[in-house]
Amino acid sequence: MSIIDKIRQVNPRQEKSVKFTPVTEGGLGLSRSPNNNDDIKKPKQNVQAEYWYDKYEELVKEVSYHRKMDRQNLTELEDKVVVINEGLLDEIASINNSDPLAPLEKKFVTLDKLAEHYKLFLSRIQEQIATIGGGGAVELTDLDDVDDSNRSHKSIIMYNDVTGKYEASDPDMNAGISNEDHSGDEIILNATDSSGTNEGGSIQQENKTATAVPSPTGDIVHTGNLETTGNASISGTLGVGTDGDGRTDFNGDVKFNGNTSGALWDYSTNDLILYDSTRLEFGSNKDFEIWHGGSHTFMKNSGGDLRIRGDVLKLAREDGSEFYLVANVNNEVTLYHNGNAKIATTSSGISVTGNVVISNDGNIGSVGDTDSIAIDSSGVVTFSQTPVFSSDLTISDDLNLLSDSAAIYFGADKDVFAFHVHNLGLSLKNTSTADDTPFVLTLQTGETDIAANDVLGRIQFQAPDEGTGSDAVAISAAIQARSEGDFSSSSNATSLDFLTGVSGTASTKMTLSSAGNLNITGETTHNDDVKFPGANYDILWDEATSKFKFDDDAQCVFGSASGGDMRLFHSGGNSTIKNETGQFRLAGNDIRIQTQNNSEDYILCTDGGAVTLYYNDNAKLATTNTGVTVTGDARVGTSQSAGVILTSPDSTEYRLIVANDGTLSTSAV
Repeated sequence: MSIIDKIRQVNPRQEKSVKFTPVTEGGLGLSRSPNNNDDIKKPKQNVQAEYWYDKYEELVKEVSYHRKMDRQNLTELEDKVVVINEGLLDEIASINNSDPLAPLEKKFVTLDKLAEHYKLFLSRIQEQIATIGGGGAVELTDLDDVDDSNRSHKSIIMYNDVTGKYEASDPDMNAGISNEDHSGDEIILNATDSSGTNEGGSIQQENKTATAVPSPTGDIVHTGNLETTGNASISGTLGVGTDGDGRTDFNGDVKFNGNTSGALWDYSTNDLILYDSTRLEFGSNKDFEIWHGGSHTFMKNSGGDLRIRGDVLKLAREDGSEFYLVANVNNEVTLYHNGNAKIATTSSGISVTGNVVISNDGNIGSVGDTDSIAIDSSGVVTFSQTPVFSSDLTISDDLNLLSDSAAIYFGADKDVFAFHVHNLGLSLKNTSTADDTPFVLTLQTGETDIAANDVLGRIQFQAPDEGTGSDAVAISAAIQARSEGDFSSSSNATSLDFLTGVSGTASTKMTLSSAGNLNITGETTHNDDVKFPGANYDILWDEATSKFKFDDDAQCVFGSASGGDMRLFHSGGNSTIKNETGQFRLAGNDIRIQTQNNSEDYILCTDGGAVTLYYNDNAKLATTNTGVTVTGDARVGTSQSAGVILTSPDSTEYRLIVANDGTLSTSAV
């Protein structure tokens, strides 16, 4: 075998090369691992040896690649060899082997040994170049007896006895080897036979006169690409090499026939069709199978997990119009019903769109409590533990607390709760025992722009809806807070209205204004004392004595004048009735002015009768229908001066004059 043959046999991908072969086996003894600490300690000559052997391998690859090169290329190769050879071996050999980094065990090739190997390699290359000789053509297309004018991709060269030339033409593979006389024809293969002794030779085709193409019965061994455009029928084993890119290319349909079924590679549609019951089997024990069995398609896994991997997985209808399942990496997995998402996983659990239905008398629970939520056939839900809701709870229908004394607690410390009192109602309680911590119930409106007469909140009272008649079921009473004007940053004046009804919806009967004024429609009854505190003096309705009691200087004022038109008050030991304007009138059928204990009369006014003046409870002057009656003396004037009595018997008024001496006289007025 020539050096060229040896070079051609070199596989650049081979796992074991001279570079890594131990010295005892004729190699360099270099370490393959980049992490080997011995490599760090390699001497300079060993590093140089690795470098030049890499050059050697590159040259081997280049020679293998240019195995069809012409004389000119070989000449250039030889020039390259001369360049490499000039001075390099001497430079490597001159390296001092006493490098302090050299390991104690020098189990690596020396530069002298590498030089010997390299000189031998060059010698063999030169010998091979010499065998080519002549400097003539080295490619078939450059030969005079070769006609490549009709050459195309995958053409073959056949001898034409008419022209006396080897001609390139496209093969008719469908025709096979015909029964024509092919004596002297040659099939030229650009390769060597297995023994390596027929390099560049030809495989001679005998002259066959048979009427049929014989069927080969032996093995056909081919290490390159085998291409055919016709049918190839092989009754034995078709072996495909695995060296390099070993593969089989089928440029048409490929049919696989089985005992009861088969498969088809459809070249035109790029489909691999597995007929009914033809299976794809994976694993040495048929652990995973895929097949279609007439009406259904099956995937069967009989060993380990069945894992389907992908960052996005989708199960959809045959036409892709709707999904069954969609899974996204680092996100949700969604299940669908009729193309609509129903269940989706979330970072905290699942999200359900629509209803969740379990079997009758089924349970919903956890690993620790499998029946924490039980739902019977009638839909009644029972909790085995006290339910705890970490967020808002929305109830669209009734919330029934069936147990007497059942309570609803509010606050983190359950400081406020509402509870049922049997046969009485609802009680609200503040559990705090601190001072001044009443129960506060606030009715808050959602309106942000409060105008006059807007109702802020209302408590209404109503009979049950089962009552008879429209009035019976109307709002019979209410208490409401009503704005007295527009609310602002400086005003929130609000009155409190009390509404009652006799017929129809209740209406306002009493209003307590923001200023404290009480306006009542209808009669007000007080069944106990009523006190009216003043700034300085108080007034009290004493229910026990049925009296209004005014403190000293507390006044009862009548009239609209600023100070009152008439006032009643007691001050400084005296009681005063003071009229500021107009007449002061006492009206009655029997008017008496008496002592404080009613023991004596001062004045008696009788309806239709006399007005009588008393002295020490004795009548002294009484009016009559004709004048007056004086009981006792009638004195006019004093002892120091005369008095005057006026009379008017007719149109002329007269004056009666009583002189000091008792003499009477009259004169006209």
